[in-house]
Amino acid sequence: MIQYKACARCKETKSFDDFPNGKRWSDGKFPYCRECKRAASNASHAKHREKRNAKARARYEADPEPYKARALAWYAAKPDEVKRRAIEWAKANPARRREIRLASGRRRYALNPEQKREAWRRRHAAIRKGVAVYQFTHEDIAAKVAYWNGKCWVCGIKYEAIDHVKPLNKGGPHMLANLRPICTPCNTRKSDKWPFVPV
Repeated sequence: MIQYKACARCKETKSFDDFPNGKRWSDGKFPYCRECKRAASNASHAKHREKRNAKARARYEADPEPYKARALAWYAAKPDEVKRRAIEWAKANPARRREIRLASGRRRYALNPEQKREAWRRRHAAIRKGVAVYQFTHEDIAAKVAYWNGKCWVCGIKYEAIDHVKPLNKGGPHMLANLRPICTPCNTRKSDKWPFVPV
């Protein structure tokens, strides 16, 4: 049997399903319908935004770990939703996105300026040669070096540089799959030979 109730705010009679649950009330339903409750909550949040934000910030600063764990769990559970929201935000806030990317680049440069300059040189050398260029990060390069145990892919001693396996001037792309760690003697011996067979 469908039950009905009058909303205390808009005075309309609606189905019980249109009211949120509320344990404090005798019928188990909140006195406002869902739409009116949402409007009242939004108005209350807007009115007390600064006070609420200050309290929330204080709770977070006192113990941030539960908040971080909850956020990480949500991100892991909904990767498609995270990606969709990120794309929408980037389209709606191009100037802010640019500011964030520039600030991030400045931080990375301050931590390791030579690494940043070397990456820039490699990428622009590839662009000048007119080869395909694909985006990758310093973390991707670090993972590739770790895959080779920090050793030269040709002779197995400690690496000193990053090599394009198929050289740029032979049409090799500037992409993670075409990069490997290499030592200076092997890099000099290999030069721009293609195909190159390690001996």
